[in-house]
Amino acid sequence: MNSRRKFIRNGILGAGMLTLNVKNISEQFHANENSTIILPPKLNSGDLVALMAPAGAIFSADVITKSKKALESMGFRVIVGGTASVQYGYLAGEDTFRAKEFMDFISNKEVKAIIALRGGWGCARMLPLLDMSIISKNPKIISGFSETPKRQKSRSKNMGEKKKIKKVK
Repeated sequence: MNSRRKFIRNGILGAGMLTLNVKNISEQFHANENSTIILPPKLNSGDLVALMAPAGAIFSADVITKSKKALESMGFRVIVGGTASVQYGYLAGEDTFRAKEFMDFISNKEVKAIIALRGGWGCARMLPLLDMSIISKNPKIISGFSETPKRQKSRSKNMGEKKKIKKVK
């Protein structure tokens, strides 16, 4: 009975929280109608690929090892971020920690791709902490699953994805 009360209370609180910052977040990521899509360059053998956990924590080191080995076998150099080994509840670190690591990989000119080891709600929680102007100036391949597309969708909306396309070589 007690767990049912908690479930209902938390559901009501969660629904209320969803309405609080929706306007601020949507304004921050509003599409710029004069923007251009910037496509990142393709990956080549020897390129540096970053592995990170932008949302949920990785509970098995085997996931990291297998992912790293698979990428290395394809000829890529791999850097594994700190989020891959941090656990903060069900998340791979606090929101600010995960957002900072993501932005550090974005800003690192040597990193050509960022691959999420796991998705989840944590990606959406990071969105207000990302600097879209820096992201638009540093095109990278961003890959993953689950909630990772939320970052990509907000990024593309912010950069006017239905406009002109520019390839970066």
